[in-house]
Amino acid sequence: MTLSGTCARPGGFPVLWFVGSSGSGKSDASYWTYASLLERSLHVARVDTDDFGMCRPAPADDEPNFRVKAAGLAAMIDVYSAHGAQAVVASGCVNTAAEAALHTDLVPDASWTIVRLHVEPAVRRARLAEREGARQRDDAWIERMVASSLRDDEALDAASFYAHRIDVTGLDRPGVAARVLEVTGWPGPGA
Repeated sequence: MTLSGTCARPGGFPVLWFVGSSGSGKSDASYWTYASLLERSLHVARVDTDDFGMCRPAPADDEPNFRVKAAGLAAMIDVYSAHGAQAVVASGCVNTAAEAALHTDLVPDASWTIVRLHVEPAVRRARLAEREGARQRDDAWIERMVASSLRDDEALDAASFYAHRIDVTGLDRPGVAARVLEVTGWPGPGA
C-alpha cells in the first residue's frame, strides 16, 4: 500500500492519526483535539498506540512492537465504532510509510488523516529533559533520547506518508488542537 497521508475509500470511518518523533507532542495533541471535538458534541474516541507497545518483551524482529500496536489500534477502532463513535483520534510513533501501513492496512475501510507534528530542536530537548528527568533518568539517558528523536525527525523529513506537517513550536496545547483542526478540516462533513 502506498500512503499519501489521507487514504482509504472516500466516506470511510474517520481516523486522525498524530505521528512525530519523541517530544513532538503527539499524546497531548491527540488528547486536546479529542477534547475539542467532544465540546462540539461529536461522539469521538481516542487511543495512543504507544500504550499497546508496552507489551514486553517485544519480538526480536519488531523491537518497536509495531505489530502489537497496529493490532491494538485496529481492535480499538472496531470496538469504538461498534459502540457509536463517529471518529477516532490516535497518536503513535512511526517513521516510514511501511511502518504506517502496518497500522492502516488492518483498517482498510477507514479514512485516515495522518498529521506529522514538528517542534524545534531546542523545545524538544527541553520537553524530553523535563519528561525523562521526572522519571529519574540521568543526563546520558536524556541525551540518547534527544539523539534518537533527532534521527526520527530526519526519517520523517524524508517520508511522505503523512498529509500534513504542522509545526507546533510556540503553541499551547489547546492551540495545537485548534491549528490541527483548522489545517486538516477534520473530521470533515458527515462525521
